[in-house]
Amino acid sequence: MEVKHGHIVTVSFTDGSRRDIDFKRFLHGRLFGELRPEARFREIRVEDGAVAWPNGADICPDVLYYDLPLAGEPLTPASSLRLRQFLGSPARHDGGPAVAARTATDEPEISRFLGITISMSHEKKARPHFHATYAEFGANFAIDSLRKLSGEMPPRATRFVREWASLHRKELSTNWSRARRGLPLKPIAPLE
Repeated sequence: MEVKHGHIVTVSFTDGSRRDIDFKRFLHGRLFGELRPEARFREIRVEDGAVAWPNGADICPDVLYYDLPLAGEPLTPASSLRLRQFLGSPARHDGGPAVAARTATDEPEISRFLGITISMSHEKKARPHFHATYAEFGANFAIDSLRKLSGEMPPRATRFVREWASLHRKELSTNWSRARRGLPLKPIAPLE
């Protein structure tokens, strides 16, 4: 993510797409209004796959990716179509898209335990990560830090995923390298 000038930011999504977004339309109300001064606005960062600022303001990556209308904005034919596309999209159920880690629904499974499925696929220019799904939840985790990059996961399931990954970090890194080279991934033992 790169602030170009004013309130225009080049945002890179984890599916590889990039776009310049003018954040001026978001800077209304008490919380977002504080970000109008350029110095405050430049405190922008990525936090758990969303665009965020230290004052607690954040913007869901779906709103940015699909250019969704904000609450109270009148619907135009174009924004209505984008909203319908988003509501029918499988991406809204798997934790993507994100400014940090968007996942593919057809990723190869590498482990399964306690109702959690672990999968992985290499994405160009993406930080090494893996995807965990549990019931209707899905999240991406960085291999090096085990930090949740995007998505939603119940706290208990998140603890199990991190415990498993801490035991298998070397195997995860090996699988990331294999995926990068287009080789089949090796299964990893479940959490016992």
